Amino acid sequence: FADADTIAEWASKYIMALSKEGYMNGKSNPDGTLTFDSQSYITRQEAMHVFAKLIEKASSEISELEFSDKDSVQEWALESVKRVVSAGIVTGFDDGTIRADAPVTRAQMCTMFTRLWDIR
Repeated sequence: FADADTIAEWASKYIMALSKEGYMNGKSNPDGTLTFDSQSYITRQEAMHVFAKLIEKASSEISELEFSDKDSVQEWALESVKRVVSAGIVTGFDDGTIRADAPVTRAQMCTMFTRLWDIR
């Protein structure tokens, strides 16, 4: 990663392990570099993209999204979001939204991990 010198030493081995396995690959920049951006928050759709990679072989049925803000899901994340929603890892909010660009909270991550364990 072009920003490897900004990654905390305690986190670098974990980041490299996930990157090596293809679960988290950083961000492509307009100048062609790849950064990890370790100090930024992860969005809900970015988290769902990682979770989709974890269940990719376990889930087969993928349904269309029915959230009122489904158009906010970026094209690169659409299949991943569909996969984790279809698997029941993410259910959205009571108001019928998915909030793809919102930062994911610790509580939401714990919920996603628990649901992941239930289907694996």
